[in-house]
Amino acid sequence: MTSQAALSSSPIPAPLPRGADAPLDRCLGLAASRRTQVPARFSAVLHMARPAVVWLVIDDEATTPSPSDCALAAALEQRCAAVRRVSWQSASAWGSDVPRCDAAIIRSSRNRRRHADAYRDWLDLCSALDVPLFNSATLVRDALDERHLAALPGLGARTVRLERADAVEIALAMDERGWRQAVLKPLRAAEGHDGALGERHRLIETLRPAAEAGPVLLQDVCPEIADGAWSLVLVEGRYVHTVLTEPGFSARGAGRRPSARVRADAPTRAMIADAAALVAALPERPLYARVDGVMRANRLVALGLELNAPELFLDHDAGGAARALAAGILDRIRRRADPAWGEVRS
Repeated sequence: MTSQAALSSSPIPAPLPRGADAPLDRCLGLAASRRTQVPARFSAVLHMARPAVVWLVIDDEATTPSPSDCALAAALEQRCAAVRRVSWQSASAWGSDVPRCDAAIIRSSRNRRRHADAYRDWLDLCSALDVPLFNSATLVRDALDERHLAALPGLGARTVRLERADAVEIALAMDERGWRQAVLKPLRAAEGHDGALGERHRLIETLRPAAEAGPVLLQDVCPEIADGAWSLVLVEGRYVHTVLTEPGFSARGAGRRPSARVRADAPTRAMIADAAALVAALPERPLYARVDGVMRANRLVALGLELNAPELFLDHDAGGAARALAAGILDRIRRRADPAWGEVRS
């Protein structure tokens, strides 16, 4: 299994040394000498005949790989992929290494709240340089301000967008819906951080410093949260696994609190179908997604849809979830090199 020390090295990937393709040469039984002076029509085949280079994109504060990321790296390396950890905040140094990157997977961006403009600029840079970013820059931009929460059909927990945290608007919105309590958070709340829960007369003062500058989301409170929060992970729109976060702790965001009590659990088939329907309603299919919610009458009442570097709890599934994500990454790499790959498989 990939060690944390190995993953922690080389925050900016160095050019691959001569002969670095050897591991995959052995896996595929190909000689490096056979990949020179070949017709252009074979370029996609030869692209897949070297080790896939996968970047796990982090921020400068993510000094230690999470157990989940270590599980993913191990699953990728078992499939002869080369894994590097790179920082989005050092993108200016990527330079000529970008063409060597076959897939860049956003795994940690916890400090983007403090560097919101820089993070959006980085997403624009990835688009300009044609970095194979997963999830895509388009999906991530939409996820940053959680627009999909108010737009997706059948989300579950009722959500209202307000242009600003105005006391009158909040009171009217809650009265119209009969809400005694609600969750209020900035539209760019970084997956649940900076949110406030309470009765309407307390929400404004609690959230004013973070919310007064822009739009906010007002969300109904689900009493079932007292029984725990469910997090269903999907890869390529297909269900992979689930964890249940016990009451009093939060599973949201890219980081996992050290004291959080999280355990693997089995949702109902209806909950899985509900999560898959939410992901299918997105404008494009994400490589990975996490649907957070509560159980009500054996159905999923979704509270959030995480697309930007969510904790995927891959280490809670005895390797199955990590292998599924690794297979999804490599499949996207093959399809990017050869668009007919998916047609052949289907």
